Amino acid sequence: MRIASAGTLPIVYRALPRTLEHLLIAVGKDVVLQPIVQAVKRSEALTKVTVHVCAGGEKHPQLAAMKIACAAKGIELNVTKDTRMLRSATHGSLVPVVFLPCAKPLKI
Repeated sequence: MRIASAGTLPIVYRALPRTLEHLLIAVGKDVVLQPIVQAVKRSEALTKVTVHVCAGGEKHPQLAAMKIACAAKGIELNVTKDTRMLRSATHGSLVPVVFLPCAKPLKI
């Protein structure tokens, strides 16, 4: 699942499927990471988290908590500034990428 909006509501993270294996998020200085950290702690199947840092995200005060949560659960954490990597992480995957919110359901 790819989340690239600072305005994503915390309820979205509480509703993530427990079978989710890879979470890709974009982190800037204004993103609230605590709900994401809690989602990582609750996850049962998560094996990888990719964090794309932008606009001051590399100095985000909650990034250390994300690193600790991933390490405690044995989850691979990749932190990158490379936009090409961010795009390639979702292109060519077996599961189609769906961007939310949508005005009407997407046909996949």
